[in-house]
Amino acid sequence: MVGHHGSPYEAMLLCDTEDDGHLAIPGALAAQLPESVALERQHVSTLARVDRRIFETAAGPIELVIASQVEIAFARE
Repeated sequence: MVGHHGSPYEAMLLCDTEDDGHLAIPGALAAQLPESVALERQHVSTLARVDRRIFETAAGPIELVIASQVEIAFARE
């Protein structure tokens, strides 16, 4: 996700893959993400892993969302 200091995301790349502990994003694909409109020399993007499931119970559906994320800094040359 590309964004700046809590701003709405400028772009998002969503990957659906097996939960095998590995996800490789080709550099050519990442290079297509837009630069931050903040026009600063460096900006931060977020790489997040999310698992969402809905369980039906006698009391109604329960949604469980488990997520972890890391921030990745990009610098302009």
